[in-house]
Amino acid sequence: CLFFFNAPATTEIYTLSLPDALPISAKRERDLAQELVNGLEPLKMLNPINPVFGLGQGPGTLVTCFGIPLDPECDHTPAYTITIDEVLSKPMPDPKTTGLMPEMHEKIKAIKDCTPDRIKINAPDSQGPFNIAHSLTGNDALMEAYIDPDKFRNFMDRITTFWIEAVTTLREWIGEERLTEKEVRIAECSVNLVSREDRKR
Repeated sequence: CLFFFNAPATTEIYTLSLPDALPISAKRERDLAQELVNGLEPLKMLNPINPVFGLGQGPGTLVTCFGIPLDPECDHTPAYTITIDEVLSKPMPDPKTTGLMPEMHEKIKAIKDCTPDRIKINAPDSQGPFNIAHSLTGNDALMEAYIDPDKFRNFMDRITTFWIEAVTTLREWIGEERLTEKEVRIAECSVNLVSREDRKR
């Protein structure tokens, strides 16, 4: 596990190399240590830092629970889309065992095992139900409300239920004492692709 020290204030900037400063053999502890070392970059410009760990792989994090991989060459966006019928034909994803959720759970446990409570954890970018729907199905998410309102309603009910369960699970895993944001952030920028009247409808 990692050890943290309170160092006296200084205006000198040091270059911290992980192998010299933290000779750790276990991969899990080494990965956490490297992430903390990377977070020291602002000190080079005498900016304060607040040690915090991140989770997930950006806006597509929860999309992976529906079986869609992320493309690392395209900033971890979904590699492809599926149809609304495909989403509805499959069982609801388990928010504890699908996609990136198990990996994030393991990281949260490692952070709690190896760091003090003052080291916080950022909840992953969970977006919002409509953004996830758009990422999953592309333009179908924008058109299906006009083509088949009942199917669209069932689709959005499923996405919203999953989103609530996934966000609740992540916050429970992290714990209030570690969360950096006490309020849940919902990103729904995809709704800007439809008119205000249609959003109300």
